[in-house]
Amino acid sequence: MKLEDFLKILHTAVNYASDSLMKNNLELFETYFNKSKSSQTNEEYFTPKTIKMDYPVVGENNTIEQKQLEVPLITLVPVRSSKIEKATFNFEFQIDEKDDNVSVSFNKGVFGNGANCKMELTIVPDENPNGIDCLIDKYNKILDNQG
Repeated sequence: MKLEDFLKILHTAVNYASDSLMKNNLELFETYFNKSKSSQTNEEYFTPKTIKMDYPVVGENNTIEQKQLEVPLITLVPVRSSKIEKATFNFEFQIDEKDDNVSVSFNKGVFGNGANCKMELTIVPDENPNGIDCLIDKYNKILDNQG
């Protein structure tokens, strides 16, 4: 196998893992928002998924009363996405050069019995994008004004 092809395979593996994480992160968005379409403009937009909750407020005569609030789910649970911090590949292989071409070979194969091949991905929590943090802050301010 040409060394260049081998390196492309490793690069593809990391990209695939990264794309899978990104897909999971986008699915989180669908957890907190409903996609809708405007009947007037036919444009897509998102509305927050909400739940109704009773919220204690001080009423007249200093009594505690329950007020019903509509609360966006995104304000109630931690929003966490992930990213690949580090990718490590460990292989035992032989490098050969022939006619100015560099190739690699695996004495025991990469996937067969006795193969010495290991891939490690370090996946860590990613910081929220500023847009998500800003959106959550705005929802929290609206909730504060309702209570």
